Amino acid sequence: MGCLAAAARVALQETPPKLVDDNRRARELAQALAATAPLTVDVATVQSNLVYVNTGALPAAAVAAAVGERGVRVLAVGPHTIRACCHHQIDDERLRVAIDAFRDAVQHIER
Repeated sequence: MGCLAAAARVALQETPPKLVDDNRRARELAQALAATAPLTVDVATVQSNLVYVNTGALPAAAVAAAVGERGVRVLAVGPHTIRACCHHQIDDERLRVAIDAFRDAVQHIER
Protein backbone atom coordinates (compact mmCIF):
# COMPACT_ATOMS: atom_id res chain seq x y z
CA MET A 1 0.00 0.00 0.00
CA GLY A 2 1.34 3.44 -0.88
CA CYS A 3 2.26 5.96 1.80
CA LEU A 4 -0.56 8.35 0.88
CA ALA A 5 -3.11 5.55 0.77
CA ALA A 6 -1.98 4.32 4.19
CA ALA A 7 -2.30 7.80 5.67
CA ALA A 8 -5.75 8.21 4.14
CA ARG A 9 -6.85 4.85 5.51
CA VAL A 10 -5.71 5.73 9.03
CA ALA A 11 -7.44 9.12 8.78
CA LEU A 12 -10.71 7.55 7.66
CA GLN A 13 -10.60 4.94 10.41
CA GLU A 14 -9.45 7.07 13.34
CA THR A 15 -10.72 10.59 12.68
CA PRO A 16 -14.54 10.27 12.52
CA PRO A 17 -14.97 9.08 16.14
CA LYS A 18 -12.84 12.01 17.33
CA LEU A 19 -14.99 14.57 15.51
CA VAL A 20 -17.71 14.25 18.15
CA ASP A 21 -15.29 15.47 20.83
CA ASP A 22 -13.85 18.17 18.54
CA ASN A 23 -17.34 19.53 17.86
CA ARG A 24 -18.29 19.41 21.56
CA ARG A 25 -15.18 21.33 22.48
CA ALA A 26 -15.90 23.90 19.76
CA ARG A 27 -19.35 24.50 21.25
CA GLU A 28 -17.83 24.84 24.72
CA LEU A 29 -15.27 27.32 23.39
CA ALA A 30 -18.01 29.28 21.63
CA GLN A 31 -20.14 29.46 24.78
CA ALA A 32 -17.21 30.57 26.92
CA LEU A 33 -16.07 33.25 24.48
CA ALA A 34 -19.63 34.49 23.94
CA ALA A 35 -19.61 35.27 27.66
CA THR A 36 -16.27 37.13 27.44
CA ALA A 37 -16.76 40.82 26.62
CA PRO A 38 -16.06 42.39 24.20
CA LEU A 39 -15.97 39.13 22.25
CA THR A 40 -19.13 37.79 20.66
CA VAL A 41 -19.89 34.44 19.10
CA ASP A 42 -23.09 33.30 17.43
CA VAL A 43 -23.16 30.00 19.29
CA ALA A 44 -26.07 28.71 17.19
CA THR A 45 -23.86 28.73 14.09
CA VAL A 46 -21.21 26.45 15.61
CA GLN A 47 -22.00 23.16 13.88
CA SER A 48 -18.48 21.80 13.44
CA ASN A 49 -15.06 22.15 15.00
CA LEU A 50 -14.67 25.76 13.78
CA VAL A 51 -15.53 28.80 15.89
CA TYR A 52 -15.70 32.32 14.45
CA VAL A 53 -15.17 35.01 17.08
CA ASN A 54 -16.11 38.67 16.63
CA THR A 55 -13.62 40.84 18.50
CA GLY A 56 -15.87 43.89 18.74
CA ALA A 57 -13.85 47.10 18.65
CA LEU A 58 -10.57 45.25 19.16
CA PRO A 59 -8.51 44.47 16.06
CA ALA A 60 -8.63 40.74 15.36
CA ALA A 61 -4.92 40.68 14.50
CA ALA A 62 -4.05 42.12 17.92
CA VAL A 63 -6.28 39.64 19.73
CA ALA A 64 -4.91 36.72 17.70
CA ALA A 65 -1.34 37.82 18.44
CA ALA A 66 -2.07 38.20 22.16
CA VAL A 67 -3.75 34.79 22.29
CA GLY A 68 -0.76 33.36 20.41
CA GLU A 69 1.62 34.81 22.99
CA ARG A 70 -0.31 32.74 25.52
CA GLY A 71 0.35 29.53 23.58
CA VAL A 72 -2.84 29.24 21.53
CA ARG A 73 -2.78 29.51 17.74
CA VAL A 74 -5.78 31.16 16.11
CA LEU A 75 -6.19 33.03 12.83
CA ALA A 76 -7.44 36.55 12.19
CA VAL A 77 -9.62 36.14 9.09
CA GLY A 78 -10.98 39.68 8.99
CA PRO A 79 -10.52 43.03 10.71
CA HIS A 80 -12.69 41.89 13.64
CA THR A 81 -13.00 38.14 13.11
CA ILE A 82 -10.91 35.26 14.44
CA ARG A 83 -11.21 31.62 13.46
CA ALA A 84 -10.42 29.00 16.08
CA CYS A 85 -10.32 25.29 15.31
CA CYS A 86 -10.73 22.45 17.79
CA HIS A 87 -9.00 19.31 16.50
CA HIS A 88 -7.77 15.95 17.78
CA GLN A 89 -4.76 17.51 19.51
CA ILE A 90 -7.00 19.77 21.61
CA ASP A 91 -8.15 17.91 24.71
CA ASP A 92 -10.23 19.31 27.57
CA GLU A 93 -7.15 20.71 29.31
CA ARG A 94 -5.99 22.54 26.17
CA LEU A 95 -9.54 23.84 25.71
CA ARG A 96 -9.34 25.43 29.17
CA VAL A 97 -5.96 26.92 28.24
CA ALA A 98 -7.50 28.42 25.09
CA ILE A 99 -10.44 29.93 26.95
CA ASP A 100 -8.12 31.41 29.58
CA ALA A 101 -5.81 32.75 26.85
CA PHE A 102 -8.66 34.61 25.16
CA ARG A 103 -9.94 36.01 28.46
CA ASP A 104 -6.50 37.17 29.54
CA ALA A 105 -5.66 38.58 26.10
CA VAL A 106 -8.74 40.79 25.79
CA GLN A 107 -8.14 42.21 29.27
CA HIS A 108 -4.60 43.26 28.39
CA ILE A 109 -5.06 44.74 24.93
CA GLU A 110 -5.12 48.51 24.93
CA ARG A 111 -8.45 49.83 23.71
